[in-house]
Amino acid sequence: MHSVHDSSSPKVNNERIGHTIERLEPGFSRLLLSSVLVLLAARGRAPASERAVLALSWYIFVIGAAMGAWMLVNSCLLLSLIVALLFLVLVIPYVVYMQRLKNG
Repeated sequence: MHSVHDSSSPKVNNERIGHTIERLEPGFSRLLLSSVLVLLAARGRAPASERAVLALSWYIFVIGAAMGAWMLVNSCLLLSLIVALLFLVLVIPYVVYMQRLKNG
């Protein structure tokens, strides 16, 4: 007879969340690094052309949206909320930077 894991037991859920966090860690590291670059570019402390910032922001948008959707599907509500907040922190400086570029 094969043993079947009960997905409702707390131990299994905690293990699953732990594995999810381990798999997402490199993505979060890249996301945080990208956010630092965007913040530096928005403040004018790093040399960044408009196209480079645009490409970086699209990368962040796609990664953030994909991670958020994947975590919602896998019922990791807390992690998806963290990604949503991080995404807002990344998008606002980019919008400010683009407004500065338009205004000259």
